[in-house]
Amino acid sequence: MRKSVKETARSVRKLRETGILIDDITVSYTLMRDDVTRGEKPQGTPYLSRRAKFDENFYSAETGATLSVKEREGAFVFLLKTEREDLSEFGLNLPFNFMGKKNAGGWKNQYLFNSPYASENNGLIYCYFTSPGKESLMLSFDSPADGWKMDYSLFLGGHYFDNLKALANFDRAYGTGSHRKTLRLSLFACKDLEDGLAKLAERRKIPALYYGQNGGQVGSRVRIRVFGECDSVRCGRKTYTPENGRFDFTIGREGTSFLVPYYRGKRGYGASLYGWEDLFRLWKKTMDSVTEEDLVFTDGNLCEHQCWVSAMLRYMMRFGANKKYERAVKKELAAITARDEKQALPRQTIWYKPHGGFPAYNVYESGRMQEQFFGITILLDAYRYFGIRKYLDYAVRSLKSVLRLCQKEDGRLARADTGEDYTTVCCPMIPVCDMANFLKDKDEKSASYFRDAAAKMAAYLFGRGMNFPTEGGVSDLAETEMEEGSISCTALALLYYCAHIERRDEYIAKAKEIMDVHDKWVIGTPLAPMFFSTLRWWETKWEGDEDGNALCCGHAWTIWRAEADYWYAHLTGDREYLRRARNGFASNFAKTDKKGKMYSVFQPDYITGGGFTDRCEQVEFRIARGFPRRSDSGLSRYAWLRAAESLFNDGVF
Repeated sequence: MRKSVKETARSVRKLRETGILIDDITVSYTLMRDDVTRGEKPQGTPYLSRRAKFDENFYSAETGATLSVKEREGAFVFLLKTEREDLSEFGLNLPFNFMGKKNAGGWKNQYLFNSPYASENNGLIYCYFTSPGKESLMLSFDSPADGWKMDYSLFLGGHYFDNLKALANFDRAYGTGSHRKTLRLSLFACKDLEDGLAKLAERRKIPALYYGQNGGQVGSRVRIRVFGECDSVRCGRKTYTPENGRFDFTIGREGTSFLVPYYRGKRGYGASLYGWEDLFRLWKKTMDSVTEEDLVFTDGNLCEHQCWVSAMLRYMMRFGANKKYERAVKKELAAITARDEKQALPRQTIWYKPHGGFPAYNVYESGRMQEQFFGITILLDAYRYFGIRKYLDYAVRSLKSVLRLCQKEDGRLARADTGEDYTTVCCPMIPVCDMANFLKDKDEKSASYFRDAAAKMAAYLFGRGMNFPTEGGVSDLAETEMEEGSISCTALALLYYCAHIERRDEYIAKAKEIMDVHDKWVIGTPLAPMFFSTLRWWETKWEGDEDGNALCCGHAWTIWRAEADYWYAHLTGDREYLRRARNGFASNFAKTDKKGKMYSVFQPDYITGGGFTDRCEQVEFRIARGFPRRSDSGLSRYAWLRAAESLFNDGVF
């Protein structure tokens, strides 16, 4: 056996033994004669690639490809080569030990696909992986490549990472025109993303930028860190010269600014920041841009798709009446409180009579508890603004109805039709606490009932420990899901209770313990809508262009973690958590264009999961990286309504 083959065998064995990879590395490919745009396929992927194994000499007869893996200067260096002319897609399947894989060390020792990066021209690519109990990993694309494709699980709605494809060439259906025959990668351990960028800059001999703040008001200054040798950083027509590995960048305009570092003419890993002239004016622009055209693409439910209603109401409560907003809000309130069943809307009307096995004042034809809790928030805000008693009566009766139906003796909320634990699904603690406080000098009996319900929920969550059930089911093919929203909402619920009902230091300490774990689900990529976003990838089947799965950065549910950071800072005085909260909220604001249109997500995936499709003909084969083509008027406004009750009251922005 040749020396290089022995070295590759030793390196691959080490990757398996250390729990980084969980299966054999294989070639991912298609042939020029293949037409991936036609035929049947599983949901969760736009097409199925071919897969070729390597023999004992790390040669693939199917593809004419050879693989070498060598340990060099603290990294595993992969080199894939072929001479074949008939390959279309060409690259490697890297079966990382992603979180949820069975009998593979448990979730604390497995990896999350945390922070991918690609430069504006796609010339520089890296992927950063986190693990709750092990060192992080950095994967560097060291040769020109089209990029990566995540294979999301073909079960349970793609809720798990399954396999990462590192691809020199995408299939010809994606139109990149590339026909590379070589792929070079480096994989190395790092303490955190900053350590990874420092090592990456040293290995590639090009600079990398990082920061602690992803945006701010025009005219404000942001300290930029520079890793590696750097002689200039360009932003538009301006050039900056770093000193001692840093420089101050002044945000010069509203919108996104791109910073690109150079060393001796070679481009490095850049960053982007988002600026605003006035954040409250930006809030208004996004209210003005809410349209029926956007909303018609949604199912109208009271959770994800009607967040604009409370955002408008809270804007008017702060800045005064707006007739256009009032007309739009009243139209939705009429749908919520409709009493003619011919006008009742599934998942949108709170029906005043028993219906479909549910008691009165439940959301019409819906068992999704979060829709009811979001509707309660809308109704309470409507009463606070309009002063119309009907809205408060609906809100109180609806909240009592859902708690009587769903809250168990131990304090948890269990979905009535499935029994699933929904105590942290979309953080129902918020409307329970808000209602208790609002009623304390108006209806003490009801206020006491809601305080008791909140106290039981908090006690249950405190005792639940590091267990984070969520909606969506389970699968025998994977370990129990560690879903980031359930984690962040557990911390937020405990902190919200402490800030609004009763301070309990043991609850605050538990929330901090949970947030420390959840840090591994917080994205660090220094691009404005990604930085301090939380890690989600299944919402894009419903949102954006509905072509997911795909990482949905800057997603509104990021705000659960951002608001948890805020209340932790409020309760402890730790201003570092105000910085974190600010960045989380700003990742959402950064999804706003010049006209005030917002997008539900920013997708770093080049190739998305294909949505709810089972034939290749139903998929649009395009590079999707960036904002969706379809704007959003619903869930994207969640950041505003939550900021109105937290950061905007603290002068943080």
